[in-house]
Amino acid sequence: MNKTLAKLLSQATKLTAAAFSHIFPIKRSELKKFCAIAALLFCILFVQNISKALKDSLITTLVATEVISVLKIWGVLPSSILAGIIYVKLTKTIKAENIFYTIITAFVAFFLLFAFVILPKHIYSSHLLDLNTAAVKWKSLKLFALVISNWSCSLLYVVSELWSNIVLSLLFWQFVNAITPVATSKRLYVMFGVLGQTGLYLSGSFLQNIPNLTSWLIHKFSLKISQTVLCIQVVLSIMALFGIASIVIFFLLNKFVIDKEDLINFNFKPKKSQQSTLESIKLITQSKYIRLIGLLLMSYGISITTVESMWKDKVRMMYQIPEFNLAFTGMTLKYSGIVTIVAVIVGSGVIRKFGWKAGALITPICTWFFGTIFFITANCETAATVLASIWATNTLYVTLIAGALQNIFTKATKYTLFDATKEMSYVPLDPELKTQGKACADTVGVKFGKSLGALIQASIFSLMPNATFSSISVFLMILFSMTCVLWCYAANQLGNEYNKAVLHHD
Repeated sequence: MNKTLAKLLSQATKLTAAAFSHIFPIKRSELKKFCAIAALLFCILFVQNISKALKDSLITTLVATEVISVLKIWGVLPSSILAGIIYVKLTKTIKAENIFYTIITAFVAFFLLFAFVILPKHIYSSHLLDLNTAAVKWKSLKLFALVISNWSCSLLYVVSELWSNIVLSLLFWQFVNAITPVATSKRLYVMFGVLGQTGLYLSGSFLQNIPNLTSWLIHKFSLKISQTVLCIQVVLSIMALFGIASIVIFFLLNKFVIDKEDLINFNFKPKKSQQSTLESIKLITQSKYIRLIGLLLMSYGISITTVESMWKDKVRMMYQIPEFNLAFTGMTLKYSGIVTIVAVIVGSGVIRKFGWKAGALITPICTWFFGTIFFITANCETAATVLASIWATNTLYVTLIAGALQNIFTKATKYTLFDATKEMSYVPLDPELKTQGKACADTVGVKFGKSLGALIQASIFSLMPNATFSSISVFLMILFSMTCVLWCYAANQLGNEYNKAVLHHD
């Protein structure tokens, strides 16, 4: 009897250990390194989440949703290309660790400067244009007039977009790629999201409660300031605080956690050549592998821009005050965090069991499915009315929730499977292509896609000044579906190339 019980206990222990290793496939020797990198990712993603929510809320409520398309083309895209060129040059002249400190410090300084110097002077300036005035006075150039008139909000929008491209895509992932072997990446990359993506939930909870927090601060300390201004200052101060925390964690990682051999890989500098920066980028884009990564990122950018622009306009129609707009966005982020953590656990097993290609295809399929539901509720009044009657609410709120679901599930799969498979695709490349190819594809790929989607929207609004997102939603739905098909094609082809590269690398 005792032997039978002992045998059952032994089997139960083995099954429990196997289940735990499946859910959390981190070896004990890797735990310190994993936790430190996850903490760094948490800080970076926390800033990214609230900065994106802040920039969108300010533009949609204080300027106009249509302005986003112009900012993506004439602000974000040129800035991303310039940042990529500068980064490639810096990798050839400056130690990689110092590049991280310099860039993060610059972002922190801007956040504080905007919060306490630029914002108070410009947010309620009498010289600011609104959409109706700009349409009458400037007609087809109304969006450009709004961007220039509201230059402070426009500048914050562009800088916030650069955080995700420069800090997350280049600085963080360049560091992780350099210190992580191919075999280890299959286990670690998805699991970085377990701790890192909790930033989604916490940042969402923070933003959801920002109206109550700022209201309490005003009454508690008898502040002579508008709630909107205080809200923006609090959010930017928190962003600066987490930026400083990321510097501290990165320093500790380099000083006490990462092996010296890994640091040598991280501080790799490509051999100097006589090629110009433009020739270098041209050489990189001639690689089929990098082109497919770029196509993957471009498809993501177009599809997200197409569906999110319309959804943001619907959110603006419901919540027209920045702090309440932020609160709704925060609620979406909070639930995104919950779903993301589940996706991390599931996604880790998907890539390990079914391979890179299966993991890469889930995000476009998921985006396509939920995006189609959103467009149906936006374009089909009958469907929206039926759902509204079931939920005892109005059709606008039904559309908001449908868009929120698309946003939640796309973010969950994007931050886990999409980002993980994308970063894994760089690992088997040679050091120079890994460094410069990543800089080119990451900075240009997504931003070019988003800018192309924005260019289509901006062209429509310029040629037809009376057009609205509601009036062009059917066209946007068709564009969205076509892009998702292209996205699936790129993921499938890159999967084949990745498998070949891994075999060659091994």
